[in-house]
Amino acid sequence: MEFWIVITLAAAFFQNLRSAVQKKLSGDIGALASAYSRFIFALPFALFYLFSLYAITDVQFPQPNSHFLLYILAGGSAQILGTTFLIMSFKDEQYAQGTAFSKTEVVQVAIIGFIVLGEAVGLPFVIGVLISFAGILGLIGLKEIVATQSLKAVSGRVALLGITSGTGFALSAVAYRGASLALGGPLEAPQRAAFTLACVLGFQTLAMGLYLFVSHRSQLKQLVSQWRTGLIVGLAGMLASTGWFTALAMQSAAYVRALGQVELIFAMLTSVFLFREGLKLTEVFSIFILSAGILIILLGG
Repeated sequence: MEFWIVITLAAAFFQNLRSAVQKKLSGDIGALASAYSRFIFALPFALFYLFSLYAITDVQFPQPNSHFLLYILAGGSAQILGTTFLIMSFKDEQYAQGTAFSKTEVVQVAIIGFIVLGEAVGLPFVIGVLISFAGILGLIGLKEIVATQSLKAVSGRVALLGITSGTGFALSAVAYRGASLALGGPLEAPQRAAFTLACVLGFQTLAMGLYLFVSHRSQLKQLVSQWRTGLIVGLAGMLASTGWFTALAMQSAAYVRALGQVELIFAMLTSVFLFREGLKLTEVFSIFILSAGILIILLGG
């Protein structure tokens, strides 16, 4: 099994863990502060990982160029928006459904990746995405959509927030791969990924921190009081991001995020065993369809 596949699976697991903790946290301090927790509390862990990795490998830090900085700013901003919209969708007690809608990201990232980086995908990828997306539709209630013969079922708050968050994540994934590629030089993928991650988190912590300080200072104070939970979010988020960034430095964003759909399976299990939201037979069948689509993508990649 290729290394990027292993670390992507690990990243999806830790991302689901982080999202689950953030759901609980958002109920206590608000969506914006909860979204901010993944950045500010992850930054110290990311810096420790960066300096440790470069010390062990005995290499010099790269010199960022204009392309790298542009990708960092674009990707960091898009991820802030994507994270905030996703957490807001959790407020309707539809954790798995909100995550499912955000997975429209896979279609979006393939298009954006081709436009921005010129990275095309093959026919097996297209077939696999269509099959896996059918599984996602099953998870979010395809039967209801067909029965109403309208788009009303997918035009609600959860759907809008989830799909918009998917756009943010798609833009950020492509931008982060672009940033890693822009560094170039003799650096290995983990080294480029660690440097990119630290820069992104530094920007996100500063930008969103200033916004919260000016406009939502009460939420910022509440976040400080929840620092213990925030550290869990930060550690899980840093482990997830390290996996994503390293995989993106090794493989195109479309394939990494397509495999990342396994997070939805983790989300469904979390929905059942942690949040007690129930799992229908149609959802179990949909998980098998989703898994089949992912397998086709991997075999054809």
